[in-house]
Amino acid sequence: MHLVESTVRDNQATSASGGGLYNDGTTNTATVVIERCTVSGNHTTLSDSSGGGVINSAFDGHAVMDVRGSTISGNAANGPGGGVTNSADSNGIATLRIANSTFALNTGDTGGAVYNVVLSGSGDLEIGNTLLVAAAGGSIAKSGGTITSRGFNLASDAAGGDGTTGPGGVLDAASDRRNTNPQ
Repeated sequence: MHLVESTVRDNQATSASGGGLYNDGTTNTATVVIERCTVSGNHTTLSDSSGGGVINSAFDGHAVMDVRGSTISGNAANGPGGGVTNSADSNGIATLRIANSTFALNTGDTGGAVYNVVLSGSGDLEIGNTLLVAAAGGSIAKSGGTITSRGFNLASDAAGGDGTTGPGGVLDAASDRRNTNPQ
């Protein structure tokens, strides 16, 4: 699926994760591109559900998601990953690439904006030239898998690092800035 210049707003998932959009890579390959879109005001209600805005889920399959030039804001998860969750389980392969985007005021238990989790399999997250404005749960976090910074990211919190403003935590490219107010 390729979403272009679209809005996914004010939806809720009551029995699963993925309040606005659920990319389901169960046993096969599922691919979603979100380009120049707004994903806002979505939420999950089930206890410990993730991906308030979007979930990219690979369960014994392959899930691929690209977020380009988009705004993910004001989403909430009743668990981790308020904005976007990238999840691999049962030897699945989850790939999430984020570029030229804004994540603002998404909330979750951890990884309020972006959460990468691997229970079994592999989960790779690449992020570059992206603004991360933290709310509850912080900006970006992981529980397994890899996060690769492509640089030029700006996070309003520590992004898993210390209190300095330079590269660190999961945003470790030389051009990344953390603990910096984007206004």
